[in-house]
Amino acid sequence: MPVAALVYDPVGKLVISKAHNSNRKNFNPCGHAEIQAILKACKKLKKSRLDNYDLFCSLEPCMMCSSIIFHSKLRRVYFAVEEKKMGAMVNNLKLGLNSKLSYKTKIYYGFDEERFSKLLKNFFKDKR
Repeated sequence: MPVAALVYDPVGKLVISKAHNSNRKNFNPCGHAEIQAILKACKKLKKSRLDNYDLFCSLEPCMMCSSIIFHSKLRRVYFAVEEKKMGAMVNNLKLGLNSKLSYKTKIYYGFDEERFSKLLKNFFKDKR
C-alpha cells in the first residue's frame, strides 16, 4: 500500500509504529495512514505527546492529519509527494508554514518525489 506512514524515534533509531490508509477497507474516514500511525505510537508509548518523534509519510498530510500531527506535537514530518488537491502542510491551507500556530513541527518534503509520485499514480490508476 503506497499511502503509508510511520512514527520514528530518532534517538533510539527505532520505528515505533507504522500504518497505511484503511479508510475504504474499514469504512472509516479517519483511517488515514498518519492518524493510524500516530494513534498506534501513542498507545504503545502510553502518552499523547510525541514531541521527540518524527513522522514519515509517502503523501502530504491533509487538513485532518495535519491537525493531529500538531496536536500530538511531533518534532518533524517528512513526506515524499506534495498533494495539490487535499494536502494542507505546504499546499492549500499551508498549516505547516503558519507562524501563528503555538507548536512548530519542522517539515521536510520532496524526497524522491518523481519516483513516489509515479508509484502513487500507478496504484490509484489500477484501483479505479
